[in-house]
Amino acid sequence: MNKTNRISILMVAIIALLVSSCGSGYDTGIDAGKDGSDWTGPERFSKTFTSDEDFDSGIESGVNHTSQPDQLQMNLGRAVFETPFIWIPNSTDNTVSQIDTRSGIVIGTFPLEKDGASCLNPSRTTVNKNNDVWIACRGSANAAKVSHEDGHVMMIVPLEGIPRGMAIDARDNIWIGCGDAEKDDLDPVYKLNEETGECLMGNQPGCLAAPLMVADWPYGAAVDQRGYLWMLSNHHWSDGTLTKIDTSNDTIVGAYKRTDGGCAIFYGIAIDQLGDVWTGNTSCDDVLKFDGETGDFIDGYLSGGSVTRGVSVDLDGNIWVANSGTDTATKLNGRTGAILHTLNVGSHPIGIGVDAYGHVWAVNRNANNVYKINGITFDIQIIPVGQGPYTYSDMLGTALRTITLSRDASAYWTVSYDTRAQFPDWKTISWNSQEPGDSTIRVRNRCAAEEAGLYTATWSDQMDAGGPMNCLQERWIQVEVEFNAPDLATTPMLEDLTIVWED
Repeated sequence: MNKTNRISILMVAIIALLVSSCGSGYDTGIDAGKDGSDWTGPERFSKTFTSDEDFDSGIESGVNHTSQPDQLQMNLGRAVFETPFIWIPNSTDNTVSQIDTRSGIVIGTFPLEKDGASCLNPSRTTVNKNNDVWIACRGSANAAKVSHEDGHVMMIVPLEGIPRGMAIDARDNIWIGCGDAEKDDLDPVYKLNEETGECLMGNQPGCLAAPLMVADWPYGAAVDQRGYLWMLSNHHWSDGTLTKIDTSNDTIVGAYKRTDGGCAIFYGIAIDQLGDVWTGNTSCDDVLKFDGETGDFIDGYLSGGSVTRGVSVDLDGNIWVANSGTDTATKLNGRTGAILHTLNVGSHPIGIGVDAYGHVWAVNRNANNVYKINGITFDIQIIPVGQGPYTYSDMLGTALRTITLSRDASAYWTVSYDTRAQFPDWKTISWNSQEPGDSTIRVRNRCAAEEAGLYTATWSDQMDAGGPMNCLQERWIQVEVEFNAPDLATTPMLEDLTIVWED
């Protein structure tokens, strides 16, 4: 054989080797590849999440990889949750602005429309465990849910009356108080499945049960660490009432009022770490405190300004108050009510919130901006948003994470992944973990043709061990890992997770 023929045969062999190693030529991305099994059927691919970079591509809530690299461990001692976003409804524009809490950068401002329905005059927000936001829409008698991933409206749910107070409980239900224009005695409180929007209690056709009825004009809501929903009502700007609802059996426990003869025109509401209830008291220039066990009125404390609106509790148990009349925010001692600090903020602050990193956020309605305030130095970053920003409820999700779920010893990691295959045949999901004592790790998944579709897709059942996947043949997959530990001194750890599919 001459030299030329030998070179030709060698080139053919090299080309054949390259073709065989490239398989079908389908591009799975730089960190996806064959799973290494002895497979002779359709092309098989896998993705393994195992490095810090892999884990950081998802949403980490109550987990970290600081104790040991390249694995996720539920936070020891207590689950410290992230608050990556703050959501600001712009009432005049009928939009919502999503802000990165670390940088203060506005990620986007999104219209509130879906399938011909609109959310008009939005206000009051509450953030779920996935960092998506629910918004009460005062001008259109409905509530909108918006995805944290891309700002798209996931659903708009019809309600009766004017929705204002709203909060999420530990069982993933959202409660919404709806006032009306009549000076009657009672107004409805709706209960929805937070994930699907299904009406569990309400007046709309298809609701599974009738709503609870509370004192008229429900204005704010919060769920405490014992599982009680506190709904405050205004009685058309006089004689405010606090209603306590047991979320485990949907019953009203009691209704409570200020008992020292002072005025009570409630506005914002917050629960502290001891389970006591704080309310703003607009036109009365003070903040009220109620016993979370008995509902008894404890005391009123000067707010350091006038027209007291939103209230919030920081991680040290201090109370922050927005004073619209004096354009100020005040920090109070949560035990004594003493004023610790007052600072000037933008024009007509309505709401105030505290994130997981110690920043205080003031929502300035007339200035069309938000102030990000360093909780120690009180340095301020001014962030423009849309027209008429208006919210004073759980706009960061801090109350849900640190109060409502404080006795729920769970944490989560959620990741979305693009296989780049149009019709992947999903095979298995598996993981390696350490689950000391009675701690557990459970996994579920859902699939969709496009990333946006993941957030309305149905979750599979949770799995305690790896095995075949129950997922449609669709390009995108989302996986949620739930970490549970009854004793937070010993918590589970995820070392890696692998998904396998065929194309």
